[in-house]
Amino acid sequence: MPALNGETRHRIGQGLRDAYVDSCDAQPITDDQIQLLLRLRQKERDRRRPT
Repeated sequence: MPALNGETRHRIGQGLRDAYVDSCDAQPITDDQIQLLLRLRQKERDRRRPT
């Protein structure tokens, strides 16, 4: 399978970023997503604590 050159990777990445900003980035974060992020943060804190 041929590798993508730098220009092609840049164009694909820019297209993906543009699509994300237009569709996802403008949406508010739901309460369920906030709760999930808070639980993940707590798990990270728990793992950093010495046992």
